[in-house]
Amino acid sequence: MEQDREAMRRGGGRYVRVLRTFGSDRSGATAVEYALFAVILGIGLLVVLTQVADENTAVYTKIKDAYRSATQGG
Repeated sequence: MEQDREAMRRGGGRYVRVLRTFGSDRSGATAVEYALFAVILGIGLLVVLTQVADENTAVYTKIKDAYRSATQGG
């Protein structure tokens, strides 16, 4: 602990190096880019799958109605 206090008095030493390294690290930017890509992809999938679900619902409703009509004799 005494060494850390002395290093802080002399200009930070290890702490300054850690902060400089953290400030120059660009790997977080890549993670953010991947996260944005995932969000955009997810929104696109949501839109497409919602449309497909609506179309499937219409198809299955027609099948259900045709089946009921055929089984009820009418």
